[in-house]
Amino acid sequence: MDRKIDALNILEEGLSQLESKKGSTAIAVQKLSRASYILDEKEIYAWAELQLGNNKYTDILIEIFELLDDKEEKKENSDLYKEKMKAIHKHANEINFDISDQKNTAELIKYKYSESSGGLQSVVFIEQI
Repeated sequence: MDRKIDALNILEEGLSQLESKKGSTAIAVQKLSRASYILDEKEIYAWAELQLGNNKYTDILIEIFELLDDKEEKKENSDLYKEKMKAIHKHANEINFDISDQKNTAELIKYKYSESSGGLQSVVFIEQI
């Protein structure tokens, strides 16, 4: 029960950051990451860590971007594409990074692929710009 109370306190601190005019989105995401780790909420933790620029998660998106770019050039190798995508899904599942929901993954790729939206930079870096 103490873990839930600790996590709730951390989340309240994060919410305070978001509600404050001088608050930090980066700090709020860090607190969400910490609270989700405490509560063993692996998918939320993975999402927060991705937003914080953790290479463990951004590398999977890089693999997907490279594969999508390659697919446009070599459509005849669809079996190779499927094999590589299967390997990427396996790697993502091993670290609780769910990319099986195509709609959510498409949205994620849309924003993370675009440099104008910050790309794979961490929310900490983007906030400092």
